[in-house]
This record gives sequence, C-alpha cells and structure tokens, in this order.
Amino acid sequence: LPPFSGGNKKNEFPDAFVLEAVRKISEERNHLLYVISCDGDMKAYAEQHDNIVHLNTVDELINLVIRNEAELSEPVSFADKVFTRLKLDIIKMLRSKLSDMEFYPESSDYLDADIDSIVVNQVNIIDNNIIEVSHNSATYELTIEMLVTAEYTVANYENSPWDPEDKEYLFIVTDKFRAKHKEETFVYVKLNYDDELAARATVEEIEFTDSLISLDIDSAEITFQEPSYDPDDYGE
Repeated sequence: LPPFSGGNKKNEFPDAFVLEAVRKISEERNHLLYVISCDGDMKAYAEQHDNIVHLNTVDELINLVIRNEAELSEPVSFADKVFTRLKLDIIKMLRSKLSDMEFYPESSDYLDADIDSIVVNQVNIIDNNIIEVSHNSATYELTIEMLVTAEYTVANYENSPWDPEDKEYLFIVTDKFRAKHKEETFVYVKLNYDDELAARATVEEIEFTDSLISLDIDSAEITFQEPSYDPDDYGE
C-alpha cells in the first residue's frame, strides 16, 4: 500500500492509511500538507502529490514558518508606517466627505424630527484593522468617532391645537433645538504607494460602509431648545 513499498513495513500500514486519508482531506480543502519524516518512502510519496511538502526535520518546518511570517509582516509593517504618515490627511478627508453625506435622525422621544443643518466638529479614528496588503497598496477598515452638531425642527403634538369635531389638528406646532452627537461608523480606506516610497504614498479611496449616517437624538446632548408656539398667546 502506498506510500510503503516493502513487505518488511507491514507494521507501518496504519500510518499509510492515515497519511492517505489526510492527503485526500487536504486536497479537497486546497490545503498544503507538510510531512516530516526521514523515511525514503514518505519522501517518494510526497513527491508524487503537488499538495504535499516533505521535510526531514521539525526545524525545517519552523524555519519555513518564521520566514513566511517575516515576509508577511514586512508589507504590513510598511503599510502601518504609511497609515501613520497619512493619518491626518485621512481625518481631513473623512471630515470633508461627512460634510457632504446624508444624516437621518432616530428618536423615541422626538417624533417627526427634521434636520435643518449639520456641522461635523471632529473626527477621531478609534480603531483600525488591515484587511488587505501588498507591496504597493493596503486597505484598512476603520472605526471612526464623529462629533456632530445638528439643528432640528420637530413636531410638538402635545401643544398643537386639536379640533374634536373634525378630529384633527388645526395645525402642527414645531419646536427647534440644537444637539451635540457622538456617533461611530465604519470606513474602508485604501492607501497606494506604487513606487514603494512612504513619502509619496496617497489615499486612493475612502468608502463608508453606510451611505446614510444615523444620529441618535435620545443619547445626544441638547444644548438649545426653542418652542415656536406659545399656547398662552391664543386665548378663547
């Protein structure tokens, strides 16, 4: 039974069955299989299959792992260097893009709230994960925190005059208020350094995971509120 050819290795038949089974599994999953053995038949068997790598010692495997990690860590380390260098530019671009994006209010306390104006006061990068890297580009997923000031017009149904005969509001009273928000969202940033020089690296693309940014009014700090209607001004 392959990989053993000699009859004097009958006691090694179980190893042959195990190796064949593992090989088939690794082949089905498109994985490389590393076989560490000084046995000549094992080496010959490995040479017959593209998905098997034969090594004589564990030290050879450790050397491969260390070298592979070094090869992988080098572009990651360079990408992080580029990211740090471009961080302020990225933040400026994020603020600019956010100023042009659409926001929508969410609230259980304020019904029918409309956003009148938005000011993006500050953007902070609170986390970054590299998701793709090569020798000339890198893509990061960022978690960003936004400090936003928004002005709202909101319906005040409690003070709106109700017509009991027609069972409808005569008109809807609206209030205005200003709120400070602290929100988080996710962004993909692609950096480009074709000539492999950090000093000439650029931000190639910035993409928000959400096309609309939610503003939670209930958790915001209300800094100003003004009713547009005083019911005392309207007597019977």
